[in-house]
Amino acid sequence: MMSNETLTAKVMGKIIGSDDNQSGLMSELNAFLKAGGLQTIETRARDKGLSDMVSAWRNSEHPESTSAETIRSLFTQSEIEAFTNKTGQNESGAVSALATQLPRAIHLINA
Repeated sequence: MMSNETLTAKVMGKIIGSDDNQSGLMSELNAFLKAGGLQTIETRARDKGLSDMVSAWRNSEHPESTSAETIRSLFTQSEIEAFTNKTGQNESGAVSALATQLPRAIHLINA
């Protein structure tokens, strides 16, 4: 069930013609990464042979999106659920948004 705050944000976004899911997810993602999540993601990437990909995100001015499979390798199910709960997106929407936003966020943190 969606929190009242999340539901209100979704409704207001629809009323004013904007969709805060992406910006809300980016805010949550940045908070996660800055609170130690970046090191966690880098460790998981190394353990799963994805370090080169994360390095490419870090070093590319316009990093390409990644796959849902990669997102599911780098985040736990409970972390994905936390993003869905905080943004009001369904799981596939959150994973898709993370696939776009994670490479950008890692680049921006390291820029």
